[in-house]
Amino acid sequence: MGVLYPAGVALGASPSLLAGVIISGAAFGDNLAPISDTTICSATSQDVDVPGVVKSRLKYALAAGIITIICTIIYGNMTSSGISLRKSRLFRR
Repeated sequence: MGVLYPAGVALGASPSLLAGVIISGAAFGDNLAPISDTTICSATSQDVDVPGVVKSRLKYALAAGIITIICTIIYGNMTSSGISLRKSRLFRR
């Protein structure tokens, strides 16, 4: 968040949309990462192997990810401050 958020805002992205997308991506990755603390704790507490936990979460995480991507695209197209390199402060002369 500390690197991606300022860079996205500097490119002209909507700050609220950008924050939501970064947090959504982090939650998605945390759910499917085999070396994540939440994955290891849930596997240990349920006496299941870690790959089994990741495999069982995959269908739910993908469904939520697809819905999030669709909603982000719709909301991003509705806002007037989408990323545009021509409008960006970095590429002005």
